[in-house]
Parts: sequence; structure tokens; C-alpha cells
Amino acid sequence: PLARIYLAHTNAAERAIAEAAGFRPARYHFQMRIRMDAPPSPPQWPAGVAVRTHVPGQDDRAVHALIQAAFDRPGRTPQPFDAWQEFMMQPSLFRPELWFLAEAGGELAGACLCLPYEGIGWVRQLGVAEGHRRRGLGAALLRHAFCEFWKRGESQVGLAVDADNDRAVGLYEAAGMERARQYDEYQQPLP
Repeated sequence: PLARIYLAHTNAAERAIAEAAGFRPARYHFQMRIRMDAPPSPPQWPAGVAVRTHVPGQDDRAVHALIQAAFDRPGRTPQPFDAWQEFMMQPSLFRPELWFLAEAGGELAGACLCLPYEGIGWVRQLGVAEGHRRRGLGAALLRHAFCEFWKRGESQVGLAVDADNDRAVGLYEAAGMERARQYDEYQQPLP
């Protein structure tokens, strides 16, 4: 097991303290944002895709499985369902009407799981099933989230992404998002 801390890249003093305590930089994350001054363009859905919102108790495990598969990469430990559910569905933040599920051919093809924060819409997790990638589904889900937040009076949307996930960073930048901050993930093995 590892202890992890996240520090703003610009905070050299805190990074020095972390390193003196035995923490080492492991990964980097970008916080990305878009500020919308006008209604965003509607999504362009791939043929055969329909979008709906999450049904608690019915969709939970399927959404978890899709997200874990979409986030899979070497060195990543999948998050167990119970831990994911506890974090993602905590009552103070979980709004099933902000969890957008894309279906194609009777199966879950993608999900964009959003949370309400004060003054900003937040995309917490966005994933597309392997067989549905590179068809514009991720971009459509993201744009759908922008439109839904705009309808709710939010002119700003943000998210966090691993800096080494070039495909995701490119998708978000193509949608008009900009890198607002960089956070450094420091790790230290626990005894």
C-alpha cells in the first residue's frame, strides 16, 4: 500500500516538505476547465447511440464495470465496487440526473458521471467502452454534460485528468477546455 498526497505544482515549498518526508513524485494531473459565454453546441451522437440518465440500483454495477475497464492501464489497481460506490454515490454529491449513460445495441457504451459543485459543473468520470471508442462518443458525452450544466445555470465546467493520458487531454482540449492547474501526486510506501 501507498500513501498519496496531491500538491499544486506551483507550490515549491510544499513539494520540498513532501520530498523531505520521503514522498516521491509519481504522476501528474491537470485540472481542466471551460468557461462558456454562450450556450454550448449540442452533441453529435454516433449512429445508434441513445443517452439517458442513471437509474440507481439498476445501473450501478454496470457503470462501475465500464469505468474500471475504461480507466484500465498498466500499474493501475481497479477500484472495488464498494469503494467506488461510497465515493461516487455519497449523498451530498450524487445526482443521478447528472450521470449520463450512452447505450448502443442494448449495451452500455459510455458514461459521463458529473457532480454539482458550488459555482462549477464537474465531470468526475468519463469513460467509453473499448468497442465504442474513436467514434466521437466521448466528445458527445462531454458536450452533453456542457449543455446540461448550462441549462442549470453553470457557465463553467471542470474535470481532472492524468497528464500522461494524451488521448483524454486531447479530447478535452478539442472540446474547448484549457489546463487550469497542474497537481503532482507524491507517493510513499507504507510500512
